[in-house]
Amino acid sequence: MFFPYWDGKAPHHPAAFWNKPGRDYDSNHIFHKNPDLKGSLFVLRNFRKEGRREVFPNPTYDIHGEDTLLATEAMSLGYTVMMCANIVLRELDGPSYFEEDRLKNMRAAHMRIAEMYKHLGLRMKDPADPENKSFDRTEFYDRCWDQLKEQTVPKP
Repeated sequence: MFFPYWDGKAPHHPAAFWNKPGRDYDSNHIFHKNPDLKGSLFVLRNFRKEGRREVFPNPTYDIHGEDTLLATEAMSLGYTVMMCANIVLRELDGPSYFEEDRLKNMRAAHMRIAEMYKHLGLRMKDPADPENKSFDRTEFYDRCWDQLKEQTVPKP
């Protein structure tokens, strides 16, 4: 599964990737291991064709963070989730349906996802802090996400 670079999230310019020495973005597609799936656009492998378990967005998950849940499920199965800085997503400006109570909603969603995957070591960084919405993925990564940090694919 991979998703494009989105300039709405830090770093706010793809040059942060493109200017690193030793990387040839002109001749290659370069994929970076990244769990922060951008739900607006992503590419999902046809796992059924390979005889592997399929992963799709959960239609019963009705709160913020459905893209985070999808990426977490994929990682829990040992699948790779990567960002490709060769592809830049530029979204149209406008209001977001998620802006109202964003922090509260993200925290509630992440608490729910952490509970769903606690058996694999997914935790909240500071569950008692009502302002915290971040995961502690250390144990989860150790158990589930043992892939290359970066993958380079020559352009045709």
